[in-house]
Amino acid sequence: MNVSAERLARIAAACGAQPRDLLVAAARLARSPDADAALIDAVIAQARAPDGAARAAGALLATPTASFALDDIDHALALIWPTPAP
Repeated sequence: MNVSAERLARIAAACGAQPRDLLVAAARLARSPDADAALIDAVIAQARAPDGAARAAGALLATPTASFALDDIDHALALIWPTPAP
């Protein structure tokens, strides 16, 4: 699954978060593929009001050195917001 910048911006807006902060949330959830609704809600709440560490992680995700994490982020977003099959 590829997530365009526009789609990420729409998803982030729907969650009340900034796109980078939503990416950090997705990366956190990627480590918990069996996350329940309570954990997902808690991680989204953190994305809405990120602390300094989350902001730093978001900045790191935007650098070329974070390219290794893109597959995990795409996977996490696909788990949370599945795209219907064509």
